[in-house]
Amino acid sequence: MSILKRHRAKRPRLRLDDKIIADWNCLAVAAITEAGLAFGRLDWINAADRAFNASLRALTATADAFKGRLHQSAVGGTPGAPATLQGLAEMARAALILFEATGKKDYLGLASKWAYAVVTHHWDEAGPTVARLKQVRDEPNASGNGKMTEVLALLYYLGGDARHQDRANHTLFAVGGDAEEPALEASRLYNAADTIDEAL
Repeated sequence: MSILKRHRAKRPRLRLDDKIIADWNCLAVAAITEAGLAFGRLDWINAADRAFNASLRALTATADAFKGRLHQSAVGGTPGAPATLQGLAEMARAALILFEATGKKDYLGLASKWAYAVVTHHWDEAGPTVARLKQVRDEPNASGNGKMTEVLALLYYLGGDARHQDRANHTLFAVGGDAEEPALEASRLYNAADTIDEAL
C-alpha cells in the first residue's frame, strides 16, 4: 500500500472544488437535518448546523455593492452575484428545518428575512397569465416558486404572520394552473399546496 501511495503522490492532484452554492448546499443541509430527526441522530443535526453556518458566512455579502444581501455562490472565499429565487428559497427552507430541529430562534429570523428579500427582489404582483414567464416546474431542481410558496406557508405556520399566508396563496393562485394536470415536474407545487392546507 505504501508503494502505491508513493507512486500516486508523484501524479498531479485533482483540483478541489471549493465553491459553495446557496441552493445546492442547503438541499444537503435540509436532507441531513431531516434524516437526523427521523433517526434520532443529533450528530447529523449538529453537522448540518455547522454546514449551514459555514455556507451562511461564505454567502453573506460584506464590503461590496450588494452589502447585506445573500449571494448565490462563493468560490475561494469570494462571493458572487446576489442570490436567485431558488437560492433564497432553499436557504430559508433549510433555516426553518434547523429551527424545528434545534429550537434556535435565529433560524426563524433568517428565514423571515430571506422571505422579505424575495418580496423585495423577485415578487410579481401579476395574477395568472396566458404565457408563463417564470419557471414553475421542477427541472431538474425544485421550482423556486414552488419552494418559496412552501417556505411562506411554513413561516405562517411557525410565526403566525398572515402576510406570509397571503403571499403563499397569491403565488399558488398565479402559478397553480401549471399543475392542473398531474405531472411529476409539478411535485413542488403540490407539496406547497399541501403545506398551505396544513397551515390553515
